[in-house]
Formats: sequence, structure tokens, C-alpha cells
Amino acid sequence: MIAIAAVGESDTRCVQTIDPAIMTAVFREDPEYVTEIIQLVTRSLREHLSHDRSLATWPPPVEGVFLGAEQETTSSDIDDLVRRAGAMSTVFCGDYLKTRSSG
Repeated sequence: MIAIAAVGESDTRCVQTIDPAIMTAVFREDPEYVTEIIQLVTRSLREHLSHDRSLATWPPPVEGVFLGAEQETTSSDIDDLVRRAGAMSTVFCGDYLKTRSSG
């Protein structure tokens, strides 16, 4: 999982879940390339959600990228939701999502 996307009643979020420092450790040969692909995907989804609040209509910008299963929640705090979802979804986020969920 490379990102968490959340669609609230009045706001949306799309946040990278993998800490860039860990990217360097995992992809020693070319972490910048992998980081650029992840940023392309998250930017594409963020822009899509700003115009069309449906995850189902998002066209991924590269092959091999797909949406995971959508899950509904009753959380009213979208930032907290993104932090919790990220922490439960990837071992690569560390403390990264604590500072990245807003905006």
C-alpha cells in the first residue's frame, strides 16, 4: 500500500503512507524513481478527488496501480482516520503519517 485516500462529507485526503527514509533503505538502487511514481499516483488521486469525490471513477496514471477495497467509517475527523488507517495498513509508515495527514 502506497497511500491512503479518504472522502469525507466536506473534505478529502490522499496521503502517501511510506516514509521516504524507509524508501531509501528498501530501494537502495533508485529510491528517487520509486518515490516519483508514488508521488505521481498520490498527486493524480488528490487532483481527481478535488473535482470528483468518487474513488471508483479515478483512472490510475500508471499500470499496476489499483484501489484497494473501500471501507466506510463513522469517524468525523478525517485526519485521525487517515493516521489510523495508515498505521494499520503498512509497516513502512513509522511516525511519518503523524505529520502528513493534514491537507
